[in-house]
Amino acid sequence: MKTSKLILTSVLIVATSLTSFAESKTVSGASEGRTQLVAGYDNVLKSGTGDRFDGGDGEIVITSLDSSTNAPAGSQWDFAYGTTIDINSSVEGEVMAFNNSGRKIQWRIGEILIKNSNESATDKTIAKVNFGTQVRFITNNANQSAGFRFATNAKVLGQVSLSNSGGGSNFFIVDKDSTVEYTSGIIYMAARAHLDVNDGAVLKYSASMTAYSDSTINVNTGGTLQFNNSSANITMDSGSIVNVKSGGVLETVKDINGATMNIDGSLVYTGVKGTFSNLNLKGSLTANDLQSGSNGRIILVGTNGSTFSDGATVDITGAIEVNSTSLTIDADCGDILLRDRTHTAANGTKNLYEGRLMLSGDATVTFNKDNAITRFGEDGKKYEHSNILITGNNNKINVNAIVKCANLRVYGGETVSADLDLVLSNSKDDVIIFTAITSDSAKLTINIENFENERIFVKTEADTFKLNSNYTIKADKADELEFVAGTYGTSKGFWLNAVAVPEPAEWAVIFGAIALGLAIYRRRK
Repeated sequence: MKTSKLILTSVLIVATSLTSFAESKTVSGASEGRTQLVAGYDNVLKSGTGDRFDGGDGEIVITSLDSSTNAPAGSQWDFAYGTTIDINSSVEGEVMAFNNSGRKIQWRIGEILIKNSNESATDKTIAKVNFGTQVRFITNNANQSAGFRFATNAKVLGQVSLSNSGGGSNFFIVDKDSTVEYTSGIIYMAARAHLDVNDGAVLKYSASMTAYSDSTINVNTGGTLQFNNSSANITMDSGSIVNVKSGGVLETVKDINGATMNIDGSLVYTGVKGTFSNLNLKGSLTANDLQSGSNGRIILVGTNGSTFSDGATVDITGAIEVNSTSLTIDADCGDILLRDRTHTAANGTKNLYEGRLMLSGDATVTFNKDNAITRFGEDGKKYEHSNILITGNNNKINVNAIVKCANLRVYGGETVSADLDLVLSNSKDDVIIFTAITSDSAKLTINIENFENERIFVKTEADTFKLNSNYTIKADKADELEFVAGTYGTSKGFWLNAVAVPEPAEWAVIFGAIALGLAIYRRRK
């Protein structure tokens, strides 16, 4: 088999400068029908009105002589049917496999497969792929597909458009045991398009990406996808989907905001402040490189809400912020660890920012798991009580389990008036426990739904407890509330109870005692 590569370039390059032994054939495109490319040869595409070619089933090389980079759609190179590009090389370095520096290319139907059949090849043999101005994949109908598949290590740049023209399913796939670096350019993924990283494969993605509704990113078992360029633009429209299968890994320095994220494997965030939408977590979320200080957080957003379930684990140095969305922590969720970090200000002042859960307005958190969140100190000490910080209105906590909170705190300054609904379940065993309730001068109104005595406890060794004046507490089943000394387990503190209102029989005793007292008083007088 002759060495072969698929090369589209605006100038004629002597074949031997890129590959050994490839002979050339001049091929003219067809204006009607398609010209079959010649397998095993460097196909030199002749300029002219004929733009239509059949990629064929053989392993080929193409050299384009056309230099029109802005040609209208009707005169772009038009290919159909798949082809295989076998670099067949053991060279340590880059070997050109596909180079489009000419006009736009439209590839209709079929797969372009990049591979290396050379048995002496090492991991240092890299197929180079330049998509150039654009390589656009389309289909004729919904039963067809078109796209690029990598079965060898590669370095990629340029623009790929996985179009939905024709209604088919177009793709970009990195196959088993291949490492692909996409260094610059962009991938556009239209409806039904999918990007797959398969078992043993790694896609190191530094380019931009736009994923439209009904497109899908799949990181399959054993695969790794890395979004590793903080300056790249990653845009995920509502309706797009990111699936990370069990054993798959998504490492990202970028936010993924807009998509629905189904994480059965590992999500590793390496940036300083991250936003994720509609996060269905059954695997693991790790974010230990967040910036120190108040901004170090993972922000959950999205109209569908987020759920931690089925053994999911979370390890974050900083905070989880729930912002205009919901978070449900199911009973079968694994450990949620929020770690403290000391921040050193420019003037040398050190401030400790404890691991915390933040509700930042229109936020709902549902606890279905007892003691769901554990706080870790910088000294490695575990605290079963974590902080809850309230900033904004229309916040809600559904207490369907035992919830232990170190400090319920409202934040924002004296101009802020926030509110929080505490919704208690029908089980008396589900309680919420605080070690402190504080404010930075902001005001908070707490509305308690399904109120019962001895369901809200403040743990303290103090002999008395009085609520901060910036707090107002209301309950749906009590006109007046008070903190009553008591215990929870072995802990001393105060229960929030309704002020006792005497029953009718008790009122009769009271009035009788008053009447008797008056009679005695008059008799003595």
